[in-house]
Order: sequence, then C-alpha cells, then structure tokens
Amino acid sequence: MELKEIKKILSKNRLFLTIPTFIGLVFGLVLYYLPTKHMSSGSLYIGRKIDKSEEFFSYEGYYAQQTAANYTNSVISLAESLDIKKAVLDEIGLPYNNENIRTLERALKIKKSGPQTINISTKHSDRDISETMFRSISKALIKTSEDLNKDGDSSLFIRQVSTEPLVKEVYRSLYVYSFVGILSGLIVGLFYLCLKEYFKD
Repeated sequence: MELKEIKKILSKNRLFLTIPTFIGLVFGLVLYYLPTKHMSSGSLYIGRKIDKSEEFFSYEGYYAQQTAANYTNSVISLAESLDIKKAVLDEIGLPYNNENIRTLERALKIKKSGPQTINISTKHSDRDISETMFRSISKALIKTSEDLNKDGDSSLFIRQVSTEPLVKEVYRSLYVYSFVGILSGLIVGLFYLCLKEYFKD
C-alpha cells in the first residue's frame, strides 16, 4: 500500500479515529481523578554485632559485615513470604485469603538498596492503612528474624533506619495520563481500521 493511499484512508476515516481517541482521553482522565494513593516507605538495616573489644576493621569486623550482607538476601525472601503477609493482614484486620494476599503483593515493594540495606514501600488509597502496612511488615520482619536467630546466629539483627516511615501522596501527572489515554485510543482505532480495510479487501 502506497503512502498516498494510506493518507486517503486516514482522511476518509477521521471521524472513525476521533471516537476511540476521545474515549481514550476520557479513560485517562478518569484514571487520573481516581482517589490518590499514599506511599509509606523506609529502610531497614541488617547488621551483625561484634565484640566491642574487637576492631571493626579486623577479620571479625569484616566477617560480621559479610555475614550481614549475605543475610540481607534472606531477609528479602522472608519479607516476601506468606508468613509475613499473614502477620500484616492480621495487624490490619483483614482475613487471610488469596484476594487479600494479591492485593498486598500489589501494594508492597521490597528492594535491596545496598549490601546491608533494604527499602520497603507500601501503597494504599488510605494513608493510615499504608502506614500501618509498613509498620506491620517492619515489626513482623524484626520479630521473626529474632525468633529464627535464637537457635542460630543471635548476633544478626534488623533495625529501622528511621523510627517513622516517610508518607507521601503518589505523584500523578495530568499530562502523562491524558497523553497515554489519547495514544492508547488512537492505537486501538488504527488497529480496528486496519482490520476493517483488510476484511473489506
């Protein structure tokens, strides 16, 4: 198909393409004006106690640092476990079922931000629930870690870097939502137009 023919088809079907584009714009605006989500975030530091009589920059200090760094991966796995999710749901007062687990998984983000540091963030439309989720995860992680390490390496520890999580509204751009809505609508319109022209031939 030549460029001239494509221009002719697009010109002929301007109204056809305008409708899905407009619907896409409306859909983007609806998403933008949905209730704003709040995000609570903070960091946890994973370390290992050493004898105060020992120098930090010694073999014992280096060993403690490496052990804690390796343990950080285990802490991330623990944070993503069903046991911790159950503790969070119990704290919030929600039943432990598949639907609530999936909702929690979508709201929770865990990222290793350093060798011995992990960042945890929770999102929810309710500011208080977002903050409660963060506190519950931190509390459950610290307690579970202490319980598990009683019979192992009791020198390992997890601490919150800050006592209070940072709570803020999730930023949303009107221009981005509008543009994505228009683009999505236009793509859908072009797709149906291609099908229409294909089956017409």
